[in-house]
Amino acid sequence: MSAIAKRYSSAIFELLDGNIKKDLVNKELKEMADLFRTNEEFKKVILNPIIDVDVKGEILNSLLKSLRYSELTEKALHHILEANRFDILPDISESLSKKVDISLKRQYVNIITARKLSELALSPVRKEVERVLDGKKVIYNYEIDETIIGGVVVKINDNIYDFSIKKSLDKIKESV
Repeated sequence: MSAIAKRYSSAIFELLDGNIKKDLVNKELKEMADLFRTNEEFKKVILNPIIDVDVKGEILNSLLKSLRYSELTEKALHHILEANRFDILPDISESLSKKVDISLKRQYVNIITARKLSELALSPVRKEVERVLDGKKVIYNYEIDETIIGGVVVKINDNIYDFSIKKSLDKIKESV
C-alpha cells in the first residue's frame, strides 16, 4: 500500500473523527473501490487521460446520485478524482477500513477448523480469543480446511495460532 493512499485515508479519517458515520463512509468507499476494481468499463473511463476531469465528475455524480452516498463520501470521492488518484481508491479504502476498525475497537478473527464445529465446541476458542483481545469487539469468520486434519487455527491480523493436528504431526516429523 502506498504512502499516498495512507495519507488520503488519514485525511478522510480525520474528517470522520467523532463522526457517528464512520462505518457508513467506510462502507461506501469500500463499495466504490469494489466497483472500480470489478467494473472494467467504469475503470477505463475514470483512468482514461483523454477524458476531461469535468466529464468524469459528471459520470461520478450520476453514479453517486443513484447510490445515494453520504455527502462526506461524495466529497472524498470527488477530491480523489480531481487529484487523479482514483487508481489507488482500493488502497485508500483498505487503509481507512483499518483505521475505522481500530477506532471502534473492532477486531476480525479467522477461525479455521477441519470440519464444521458446533457453537458449544467453538465457545472455549471464542472465550480465549476475547480474553486475549480484551475490550475489543471481535468479528469472527469461520473457515473449513480439511488439510489441518483436526484442531483449530486462529488468525488475528498477521498472527497465526496453529493448534492443528497437522502442525503437531509436522513438529513430530521434524524431530525424528
